[in-house]
Order: sequence, then C-alpha cells, then structure tokens
Amino acid sequence: VINKVVYSLLHAPRSSESSLDRSSLLLPKMAAAPRRSLATLLLFTMKTAAVILLSLVSSVASAPAVVWKSNQRNRSGHHCSHDVHASDVLTKTLNEDGLDSEIQAVVFLLRRSKDGSETLTALASEGFLPAIAVKYDDAHVIHHHVSGIEGSNTIARGASAARPGDVVLQVTLSEFSSKLLSLEAPLEIEVSESGMLSKAAKHSNKRTRLLSEANIFIVDISANTDPAAIDRAVVAAIEHPKIGSVILSAIRSTSEVKMDRDVQARRRMQAMQKAGSSMLASNARRLDQAADGNNNQDLSGVYYVQMTPNILAGIMFFFLFTFTTYIGISCMGMIAGQTVYVSKMPSIGREA
Repeated sequence: VINKVVYSLLHAPRSSESSLDRSSLLLPKMAAAPRRSLATLLLFTMKTAAVILLSLVSSVASAPAVVWKSNQRNRSGHHCSHDVHASDVLTKTLNEDGLDSEIQAVVFLLRRSKDGSETLTALASEGFLPAIAVKYDDAHVIHHHVSGIEGSNTIARGASAARPGDVVLQVTLSEFSSKLLSLEAPLEIEVSESGMLSKAAKHSNKRTRLLSEANIFIVDISANTDPAAIDRAVVAAIEHPKIGSVILSAIRSTSEVKMDRDVQARRRMQAMQKAGSSMLASNARRLDQAADGNNNQDLSGVYYVQMTPNILAGIMFFFLFTFTTYIGISCMGMIAGQTVYVSKMPSIGREA
C-alpha cells in the first residue's frame, strides 16, 4: 500500500494539481493557520517521515523481477508492488498457455555484490544495461518485490516443482550463449580417433547432452560479470523466437535476508507464546478441576440415612392414591339400578 501511494505521488501529472502538490502545500498552510496546534503539525510531520522511511526501506530490501513473454511482445506490461514469492512467479510464468517453445523459460539470476546489496537495481540505476532499458517497456509484468530468491538452487527447485515434466538446468552465462548459438546448429559431440574419451571429454559431452535436453535454464551470473555481456545475453534471449519467456531477477540483499529471518523468528516466538499460553490455560483448568475434586471429597456434615424426605413423600403419596382407589372401587358395588319394570312410570310426586 505504501509503495502504491509513493508511486502515485511520484508519477502524478504535473499539468494539474496533483496529490504531491497538495501534500507539499499542506505543511505551509498548516503552519500559517492560527487555529492549527503544534501537536497536529508534529503528528503530520511524523506520519510523512514514517511513510517516506518505510517506502525507502521496502525499496532497498526488495528483489525485483522483470518478465518478458514471446506471445505478448510490443505490449505495455503492468507493475506489481505486492510482496510475491519467487515460486508463485515461476508457477504463473511457466504454466501460462501459449508458450509451447523449444526453450520454455530462461531465468537470469544476478548474485549479490561484495557488500551484500542487490545487483540488478544498482546496474540499472547506473545505466549499465541500456538495451534492457529499451526492452523494459515491452515487459509482460514487473514485480518490484519478490521474496524467496535465495540462490540459483532455490529457483531451480521452484521451476522443477512448477513444471515436473521439464528438464531444469543451471548454467553459466557463457554456456547459455553457446546454447543460443547451438539452437540453429546440430548437436556436436567430441569423439577421439581411437574411440577412447578422456574424463574431460566425457564431462564435456555429458554437459553438451544436458544442454540439448534442457528446456528451462537458470543462468547464474556473478556480480563481477561485464554488464555489457549481461545486457547482450538478456536482449538476445528476449528477441529469440524459440524462447517462450525470460525472467530477469537478482538474489535478494543481505539486509532483506536479515529482515526475513527476523520476521520468521518473531513468528516462531509468537507461535511459542501462543502455545505456552494455551498450555498454561489447560494447566489452570486442570488445577481447577483437581481443586473441585478435592472439594467434593470433603464429607464433613454428610450423613447416610435409610430414607430421604423425597422418598418418604413418594411412599405416602402411593398409599394415599391406593386408599382412594380402593374406596372408589368398593363404593361402585353400592350403586344399583331398578329391578321392576312397568309399562307406565308413576307420575312425579306420587307413589306407585
């Protein structure tokens, strides 16, 4: 969110009154307004400084990644400022439809410099990659913050997980240049006149065979490589018709690694604290239940009797209902009807 705000402020049009102009004019207005208190001005200044500091830290600690696709050339790409993991970038790039090329993808990965900083941003900001800068507008997507780029081995594992059926190979910049040259020429394997091969020749032939079979290349580039060679190799890969997609990125800086480890340590600490609090809560409940059990074992003032008041009341009600039923049944025998039947009943008030 901070990156989006800063990006919108920096790229706002100058013809109209932009948000940057309004924000720059806000401090003098606040200072000149007599009703504005010093606390409000101080709070605004602290918020502005915090936003600028956070944006600078996030931009310095980030590892960018630029993605080109052969089926979407001459199209303006979009920028992504969200924190994206490297495995997600590889999965989305390699599994997109319409990339049925001889070489599925090429990932150029620049190592960090001697001082531990990220190399790609430094080379691009100093203007050492002019040809790549021309191709920058043709990129499919530009990720400004890609986490999880720890090395070529990590990227190779992510590519293998994203495309299990493809062959992923880690190569140097010179090997990749030779691979580009061999795409138009047949495969050549060194064979001696006697038919016996030395260990170096066997290794070279094996490497050549791997280069011919692989379709995803992870190009590991050291920090002291000539920037012009990097520029030429990346542009050649972008313009080659047999390459599906090209990813240019760099290993994240040492500061980002330290920040990531700090975040992971804090997460582990929070998980441990949460587990400890739940354990303490369970122990407290267990102790409460034990205390209740001890209280239930207190038998002082408790006596065992043969009959409780409820049982006595039940028995008395049983006898009451039984006696009432007996009286009712016995009185039913005293009820008798007439035994003499006449054709004409006597009138009321006279005897028969």
